[in-house]
Amino acid sequence: MAIRNDDPADFGVALTMIRLLRGWGQVEIARASGLSVGSVSRYETGARRPGRPTVDRIARAAGISGPLVDSLLDWIREARSEVEGKRILPGLPSVVSRVLSPEPAKEAKKDVSQTLDALLSSFSRPLSASSLWSTERDPEPPTESPERDRNEARELWARLEPLDAGDRVLLVSEGTEYHRWALCELVCDRCLEAVTRPREALELAELAVFIVERIEGKDAWKRRLKGYATAHLGRAREAANDLLGAAKAYIRAQRLWDGGASADPGILNERRVKKLVPDLDALQQPRK
Repeated sequence: MAIRNDDPADFGVALTMIRLLRGWGQVEIARASGLSVGSVSRYETGARRPGRPTVDRIARAAGISGPLVDSLLDWIREARSEVEGKRILPGLPSVVSRVLSPEPAKEAKKDVSQTLDALLSSFSRPLSASSLWSTERDPEPPTESPERDRNEARELWARLEPLDAGDRVLLVSEGTEYHRWALCELVCDRCLEAVTRPREALELAELAVFIVERIEGKDAWKRRLKGYATAHLGRAREAANDLLGAAKAYIRAQRLWDGGASADPGILNERRVKKLVPDLDALQQPRK
């Protein structure tokens, strides 16, 4: 489905309506759709406009279709253009109508009954458990196909790569699909490839650690994976000539890596970690 160019304020009204009709607070819709509460709040206030995948994720979580959300947005946009006053719009709760109608208005031309009937009908049916948790992820770490996860990670990285560091962090914080061990591993690979460009390498290492911190799974596996990412953070700091910061990262990496050994299915590159985490005295000498 094509990406729309709706006013962020229009989607904010639509999201608020959807959430209230489902009987959810921001926490509930954030959890069901795999977003942060902060992201939901920014969308509802119109501070940010979500992309198409996020709109579809919210729709699925609420148990409605993407086209129905589009119909609601179409009407909200037209209502904004038509309405000039504080008149209560037909078919809408007064609280939403007042948001849409800051000035006295003439009749809105579009008949909204079909859209609203479909919306209300959707919310008259309870969500199944599978719909409510449609964004639930497979447990970490993988148990069957690491290469499939790595292929998915390459697709995720293709979305992240064109962005600057701040936007990458924002996208990862909002989308649970980015909270994957294989994406962390791939970002670590990119960090080492960028080691001659210290600032870029550091941004990538910090992103890898950021991803790990959002992965759901067994604590031991998360320690192992975070140890892996933190070893790369140490290397990036060393490349930036932050030797004290590098030493701290290496110490933490070794502790995390060893602490998670029992949960590692053997998919991470142990030889790399051993090579990255040096005898700390060696930090006094430049790497070859």
